[in-house]
Amino acid sequence: MSLRVFLLGLLSLAPLLASVQETEALRLAEGRRMAVGREMRTWSFAAFPTPMADWPKEVKGAFVELRCEDHEFSSAALILLRDDYRLRSYPAKLLSPADRALAEQLEAKRRLQISPKPRTEYPLVMKGYTKETADVTVSPHFAFYTGPDKAGSGKKAFAPGFLERQKEWFEKVWTHLDELGAPLPMAADPSPHKLNVFVTGTGLAKHKDGFAFGGADVIMHPGALGDGSSVVIHEFTHSVQYYSKGFRDSPLVGWFWECHANWSTHQFMPAYPPVLGHYAERAHYELNSSRHNYGSWPFLQVLAEDPRFGWSFPYDLWPACRRNERDGALEDPFQAIMRVGVERKIWKDGVEGFGDTIGELAARMVGWDFQNQYFHLKEIRRLERDTGRVSSLGTVLEQGRDRRWYPLHSQAPKQYGVNIVWLEPAPGRRRSRSISPVRSTRPRPGIGARPWSRRMRSAVVATVRRSGAAG
Repeated sequence: MSLRVFLLGLLSLAPLLASVQETEALRLAEGRRMAVGREMRTWSFAAFPTPMADWPKEVKGAFVELRCEDHEFSSAALILLRDDYRLRSYPAKLLSPADRALAEQLEAKRRLQISPKPRTEYPLVMKGYTKETADVTVSPHFAFYTGPDKAGSGKKAFAPGFLERQKEWFEKVWTHLDELGAPLPMAADPSPHKLNVFVTGTGLAKHKDGFAFGGADVIMHPGALGDGSSVVIHEFTHSVQYYSKGFRDSPLVGWFWECHANWSTHQFMPAYPPVLGHYAERAHYELNSSRHNYGSWPFLQVLAEDPRFGWSFPYDLWPACRRNERDGALEDPFQAIMRVGVERKIWKDGVEGFGDTIGELAARMVGWDFQNQYFHLKEIRRLERDTGRVSSLGTVLEQGRDRRWYPLHSQAPKQYGVNIVWLEPAPGRRRSRSISPVRSTRPRPGIGARPWSRRMRSAVVATVRRSGAAG
């Protein structure tokens, strides 16, 4: 079920509405293309727990993928192409036993049908240690280093089978990123070598402490590892970023390293939308604000789910970043997105095109209209129920002397920030109101009286609140 939305704000109404409709039409056209040759069937689920108890227990759709796995720290997700041609994911552990078994069979078949890429086992090139000073165990693309201290804080690493399971998990992360088209570390290097993983807390002389870091190497404590750890793909994505040489040595890019790593994590683990509620609570902040605490990744989801960009686009940006002769970034992530969007002939004007993307972000946040909608809404509803938080999904308005309504100054959208305003129709009354996108002329600290413009790069969405499951 879709929500009827009224879009307004710092983006001009008509162009934005046309942009969202255009993108939605492209999504549906891609869905129809994907549906060719796929069987549409009904999938049955057990009752969904609170706060998702209103979610339909039967879904008609075609199998796309069974992504991730059920472990201590992870959950598998069933991705379906519904009969309305929209991609949606669902918790696989709630499938009926028969449907879960079918999903497992179809996933095994899917993996066999994937065109195999040349799989070369990278050679081991030891770094910082010798075989006399560290124990090394390897997988095709990784080398895991441990020290001699089996009673220290990292003693978990020496539990039977622990490192073997971590090796398998790292390789599954590698395979997933390869399928999405990420520029994997040293993949284009004529002399690649295994990526070193230094396990701290085990007595390594040069890596005694540290929880989790990714870059030229991966450094992780056993407490950051574990079966189905989300930290693994987050830190490995930092290594992908590092070897791409993009967005380095600039004060404007640090937030994007973390934002993108969390987006990457969510693609592999749909059931885990990292700090999504934190972002939703502060969505009116500048999009590149460090106060999002790594959570401002939904705009990358908008781009990835747009067929004109595709799932590899957030990874493509890294090697595409313009750099100087010392590999220092010459542009920030927003500039790179705008430039590449124009170079690929997706947008005529990068500023307006990206502005429309932010408008679409606001529109989709109304019902979290993304592939992983179930998991997004579960997180938002949980926070609303348990903490009363997520204020940006209910922007507080105040009426000015001109009788117009405005968000509180503290909640007004900053650069590429968004507001969502819920409209509550009075029972039994039907009225029509036009809301003019004009900024207040009241003097406010630090804000001049300016007309609202697409180039001001923010968005406000007003929508009628409806109860029941979204679709």
